[in-house]
Amino acid sequence: MRSCASLSRWIGLTSDAHARRRRALEAARAASGEAGAQLARALATLTTSERRGSAPAAIVISPVPGRILRVVRESAGPVAAGTPLVEVGDVSRLEVVADLLSSDAARVRVGATGRVTGWGGKPLAVRVRTIEPAAFTKVSALGLEEQRVHVVLDLAEQPPPELGHDYRVDVTVVVREDKDVLRVPATALFRDRDRWALFKLEGGRARLVPVEIGASDGEWTAVTNGLVEDATVITQPADSIVDGARVAPR
Repeated sequence: MRSCASLSRWIGLTSDAHARRRRALEAARAASGEAGAQLARALATLTTSERRGSAPAAIVISPVPGRILRVVRESAGPVAAGTPLVEVGDVSRLEVVADLLSSDAARVRVGATGRVTGWGGKPLAVRVRTIEPAAFTKVSALGLEEQRVHVVLDLAEQPPPELGHDYRVDVTVVVREDKDVLRVPATALFRDRDRWALFKLEGGRARLVPVEIGASDGEWTAVTNGLVEDATVITQPADSIVDGARVAPR
């Protein structure tokens, strides 16, 4: 019986020592793998350093013709496959992307004409090609969140060499066009109870004239009824002006 007990204790001690040695072997293998990775990184760095003074390791060919617009990777060194190096574009095929308020974009139609100004040269004719179906939120200069829509326009002529990629421009798009329209400054109109009205200058006096209005671009408003051509109207009339008041043109 004593012999069996001693054998059991010896077997237990042997199992514990085997487990410790197995863990030590696994730790040694992990340390060896880490050392191998460090060696590979060091060899890669050494190889790159040796090649810096000689020919490049690889020649990268642009998939499209054009000019370099932006250098993405400026410093020398190893790069992974698929890493962007430069941006290349054909500046002779520029398009205009305008971010319009969603309320304005809803009135724009594909094929509408317009013009580009404010870029430093003469106005350029454009035509709407695409109106994106989704809006995005943009914070205005006043800190207000606005819903904007990207509208893509094509230049109707070859872009001038002075116009480049990512230039800031002002875009005007025609949303409605009518012929032989009588229009007045929008500041001449005001609400008189349940109707639109304006003051017409007649014989040195202000005459209140009810009118019916049409489309407006915020600066000019079409008048469809109530006013004749070549009439003189009062813009931004003061509260003191009433029908029949004597006024003098400035």
